[in-house]
Amino acid sequence: MNFLRRNIRFFVSVVVAFALFYTAVRLRSSFEYDVKTYTMLFNFAFLILVFDVIIKFVNDIMNKEFINETFLILLSTTIAYFFQMHAEAFCVLLLYRIGNMISEMSVDISKESLSEIMDIKPEFARRENGDKVKPEEIAVGEIIIVEKGEKIPLDGTLLSESAVLDTQSLTGETDNYNLKSGNRILNGSVNIGDTIKISVTKPYSESTVARILSLTEDPSIKKSKSYNFITKFISYYTPFVLIIAFSMAVLVPLMYSDSFEPWIFQALTFIVAACPSALTIALPVAYFAGLACANKNNILIKGSQYLEAFSFAKKMIFDKTGTLTNGKEIKENVPGTIETLKKRGIDKIYMLSGDKPEIVEDIAGKAGIDEYRSELLPDQKLVYLQEIMEETQSDAEKNHKLFAMDVPKVVYVGDGVNDAPALSKADIGIAMGTFGTDAAIEAADVVIMGDDVSKILTTMDISKHTRKIAMQNIAIAILIKVGVLVWALLRQVTMTKVLTADIVVSVITIINSVRAYGIGRAAKKPKKKKIEKPVTETV
Repeated sequence: MNFLRRNIRFFVSVVVAFALFYTAVRLRSSFEYDVKTYTMLFNFAFLILVFDVIIKFVNDIMNKEFINETFLILLSTTIAYFFQMHAEAFCVLLLYRIGNMISEMSVDISKESLSEIMDIKPEFARRENGDKVKPEEIAVGEIIIVEKGEKIPLDGTLLSESAVLDTQSLTGETDNYNLKSGNRILNGSVNIGDTIKISVTKPYSESTVARILSLTEDPSIKKSKSYNFITKFISYYTPFVLIIAFSMAVLVPLMYSDSFEPWIFQALTFIVAACPSALTIALPVAYFAGLACANKNNILIKGSQYLEAFSFAKKMIFDKTGTLTNGKEIKENVPGTIETLKKRGIDKIYMLSGDKPEIVEDIAGKAGIDEYRSELLPDQKLVYLQEIMEETQSDAEKNHKLFAMDVPKVVYVGDGVNDAPALSKADIGIAMGTFGTDAAIEAADVVIMGDDVSKILTTMDISKHTRKIAMQNIAIAILIKVGVLVWALLRQVTMTKVLTADIVVSVITIINSVRAYGIGRAAKKPKKKKIEKPVTETV
């Protein structure tokens, strides 16, 4: 497993630290106890574990984010160390490091599964003279050769008379694409016909595959509102914990003329008990699993904030041509999808088009659209979108939801250059199809590979189930944390037991989050409705 190879230093350091600590403990319990040897062995074990924690704390200070669980762990273990509570200090660090490792491992496993599913990066490009080179070495305007069974290495224009491509890795669709000379051809698909020639139109860094891989590389950079809320909560929670700990360590023994030592130890135990490591793990792991599930279903979401926001979608706006229709015919599963969207909580569905009024009216009637506009220019689409968003915001204000996380969202779905401004402006922009324009794909928050409009339902399923799992994780973490804190205040728990409880909570939330990865396959597609032949459409 790649995770094990990349983190060999972590495993070696933990094994070595534990071996040194175990040797020190055995030495201390033997008849030949030597203080200097014991101290040296323990110091080495402690330094091995604390080194990475110190590095993380320094980075947090540089990023002005040091009031967090790392600060609490470092504070409690340092004080425990100087008070000769060696076993407690070591166990706190060991359990903390193992907890972080489990979190990193779960994310890494998800990333590895994504790389297996999205195995679309071409290994080489063949120049016209037959030389094989890296795709990055090919310049725009060069002619490349692609033989039968090989991946298309770069985007370009087909020079051969015809080509047959397998695009399943890009779109998830099993139907092959038949292209003619002059057609646009995308890298990542596989040539299943005869040898073809392609004139390269983009460098590899701007190609379809490069853009897709950049989205899957680290989709959790843009955090959900829930995650930002937890982060802000911890920034207030940490000083509160320190105030209580200070009161326990100093004020209580002064008030009751008691010994300081037991209260200091209890304050340290309380600090460790209060560490919110399970909370910080609960959301990222759940949303990353959800994002991985979306990728598995050929749905690329550019951040957990958009995955979460989709749960609160209340109004949806569709472009017509290319999104709801193919050429002159409406897509078979569109009416069923629209009907299901309404059943799943979408209050109103709009269609905006630049086409003639009679054609737009006909398509809207057959699809089950609530409101529609015709003969619109791109800037006019943006005006209508702004009106709909303002109306939605006004409704939220009336219902006192303006500052809540569940404020209603407006979704815009399109695929063309004229949709790019609206895709960028909407709460959530969805670009349909691998063969949608670059502008639409770049502007969108969600990219659905292929032209299956029912995948919007899959996206909604993944969003709602992932958020449900994330909320379960938070509830589990908070309930157990409150119980442990009460236990610590009553002086009924040791530091090691507190850390063990925290690690158990972390493991539970990670296991619970794995369920989000299997959501998409269970999503049901809407039944196809019989559609009468539409009137002739002008594209």
